[in-house]
Amino acid sequence: MKLVDKVVLFVFGAVLVAYIVYVYDKNTKLGSQQSLRVPLLKDKLIWKPQDVVLKRAPQDAVLKRAVDALKVQHPIKPNITKALVPKNPAPQSFLSDKILQDGLKVSFIRNKLQVNIVEENEKALVYWLSMAKYTMIKMTGNTLILFSNQLDMSVPPYFQHFPFHRVPQNDKEMLYVLQSGGTFLMKAILTGIIKRIIWIRPSWIKKPSSAAYSKQLLGIGMIKTKTRISYCTCQLNKCIIQGSNKATTQCHLKMNVLVENLKETAYQKKSMEKNWLPQADILLHIDSTYFGYISPSAMLSKMIPVGKVLEKIDNLSKKLFCPKSIPDEIYIDRLMLKAIEYSLIEKECAKNNTKKIKTGPFAKCVGVKKANFKMDEEIYKFLKRKLVDTDIPYLCSKYTHFVDFLIKEMSTSLTQRRIPQLGILKLTGFCLSTTVKAPGQFGLCKGSKAFGQTTKFMPSHRPTMKEIKAKIDLLRPFLKRLPVKSVKTITFCRNVRHGYAPRLFLPLIETSLLKSFNSSFPRFTLNYDRHILGHKQGWFYRTYLKDTL
Repeated sequence: MKLVDKVVLFVFGAVLVAYIVYVYDKNTKLGSQQSLRVPLLKDKLIWKPQDVVLKRAPQDAVLKRAVDALKVQHPIKPNITKALVPKNPAPQSFLSDKILQDGLKVSFIRNKLQVNIVEENEKALVYWLSMAKYTMIKMTGNTLILFSNQLDMSVPPYFQHFPFHRVPQNDKEMLYVLQSGGTFLMKAILTGIIKRIIWIRPSWIKKPSSAAYSKQLLGIGMIKTKTRISYCTCQLNKCIIQGSNKATTQCHLKMNVLVENLKETAYQKKSMEKNWLPQADILLHIDSTYFGYISPSAMLSKMIPVGKVLEKIDNLSKKLFCPKSIPDEIYIDRLMLKAIEYSLIEKECAKNNTKKIKTGPFAKCVGVKKANFKMDEEIYKFLKRKLVDTDIPYLCSKYTHFVDFLIKEMSTSLTQRRIPQLGILKLTGFCLSTTVKAPGQFGLCKGSKAFGQTTKFMPSHRPTMKEIKAKIDLLRPFLKRLPVKSVKTITFCRNVRHGYAPRLFLPLIETSLLKSFNSSFPRFTLNYDRHILGHKQGWFYRTYLKDTL
C-alpha cells in the first residue's frame, strides 16, 4: 500500500471516530436534559397530598378526610408520558369543574361552612352531589331544609344509566342526572343523598290542608310492565306508576324519604321541640320564590297587550344571538339595553324635547326634526358595528344577508314601541333560558312560561319591604338553633332565568340573608357560582354598569 493511500485511510478513520463521539455526546446531553425535565413536570402537574399528611397530627380527622378525597383526584403514580403529550384542554363541566372543586376542598380543609349563591336549583344539586363525591357530606341520610314557595316532587322517567341510589362519579353520570327530567329534589332523592325533607312554605301559599304541620313517608320503587320499566311512588298505602298515574300493587320499593310540611308561622315553635332538629348532616336551601312569586311574562303582556309584538322581538333575538359564555351574555344584553335607550331618545326627539339630549352619539338629534332623523337606521348601524365587525362569534348565523335582515327587523321593532313599552323591555332585559352549559336560547328574560301564561297552581305574589323584613326576622333565630356542626352547606337560589323571582327585591333579600348567616355561623366562605346571571352584582344592577360600549 502506498503512503498516499495510508494517509487517506487514516484521515477517513479519524473523521468517522470524531463523528461517532459527537453523536454519542449529543444523545447523552439530550438524555440528561430529559431526565431533569420529567421530575420538574411531575412536581408541577401533580401535587402529592401524602407529603402533607405527615406534617399534621394523626388525630386531625378533618384534614385526613380531605386528603383522602384529594387522593382520588390526584393519583400517586401519574403517567408522565401522557402528560408530555400536548392535548386540547377539555371543557370544564360539572364534576370536573376545577373552580367548583377547589372551592369545596378549601372550605372543607379549613373546616368552614360554604354558602353558595346559585342561579338555578339544578346547580345546587351539582354542589350537593360534588360534596358527597368528595365525602364532605354523607352519601346517604342527609336532611334538606327547604325554604321555597313549592315542593315539586316530579319523578323523572326511568333511565337505565341513571345513578340510582348512588352518587355520580364522573361527568357522564352527572349529565344523566341533569338531563333526566323531573325536579332537582327528586333527583337528589333518587341518588340517595337526601333521606328527610323539611319544607317551610310562605304564608301566602294556600294549601288544601290547613294544618300548620304535617308529615308523610314517601316510598319510591320500580315496576316492570310489558313495555318498559317505570318508577313508582307510594304514600298512604297507595302506589302510583309515574307517567301514567295508574294505581298498582306491584311496586318494588327501593327507598323512602320523610317529607315534613310546615307553615312559616309554625316552624319557630317546632324548632324548639327536643330532638326535632336533625343532628345529622343538614343541607339548607333557600329559594328566592319563598319571598315572592312574580311572572315577568305576565308583566310584559300587561304593558304590551299584543302578544305578536313580544314574540317577534323574542324570536328575532333567538335567531340572531348565540352567546357562548356569561360575559358574552351580559355584553349582548347591554347592547340591547343601549338600543332600547336610543329608541327612547328618538321618542324624546319626536316630542321636540331636545334640551335633555346634548351629548353622546346622538347629539345631532338636538334641534333636528323627526323627518330628518331616522333612529332605526342609527340603531341598525350601531348593532352591525358592534356585532358584525367584531371577531367574537356572538351571532348564530354565518350568512351576512340573513344577519343583516335580522338586525334591520330588530331595529324597526324597537323603534315602533311606545315609551312605557320600551321601559318594561329595558327592565326585563335579555338572557339565556338556561345556563351556558345546557342547551339554551337567548331572548327576553321572561322566565319559562309563554307570554301571558300563568300557572293554575301557583298564584302571583308581589312582596313588600315590610313582609321581607318579617320573613328575615323569623329566619334569624331559627338559624341560630340549628346545630352549627351539622349544617354542611347553604345555597341561595336567585332563580331569575326561570322567572318568578322578585327581581327588584333580590338585593335586599340577599343582603339580609348574608347578615343573618354572619350572625348565626361563626365561620363560612361565600361563593358566587361563576354561571350566575349578572355575576356577583346581580341582574338588577346591570342597568347601572359603566357604559363602555
